[in-house]
Amino acid sequence: MKDGPLKDPLLDDHGDFNRMSVAMKKIGLDDTEKLDLFRVVAGVLHLGNIDFEEAGSTSGGCTIRKQSSEAVEHSAELLGLEEEDLRVSLTSRVMLTTAGGAKGTVIK
Repeated sequence: MKDGPLKDPLLDDHGDFNRMSVAMKKIGLDDTEKLDLFRVVAGVLHLGNIDFEEAGSTSGGCTIRKQSSEAVEHSAELLGLEEEDLRVSLTSRVMLTTAGGAKGTVIK
């Protein structure tokens, strides 16, 4: 028996990353565009770490838990957003009437 971690022959993260990088180059993405793409993916993954709690209002709103502050901060930075703008976007919704148009009701 070998010493060290077991290695799954089907998983090759390093090789998969290299193949993906080559494929991105083939479709015309330069290093800056690849980095931008990785930032968006990382920002979205950090969004998944944000926990919400009910705000206690009758409108059904929510707030972001204090423990999620770091995830909000990282997401905002990676996505190129102001942290407060991201917080408001995640905890607000706009209800549009069936008539449509540009008017709506913002629920926070």
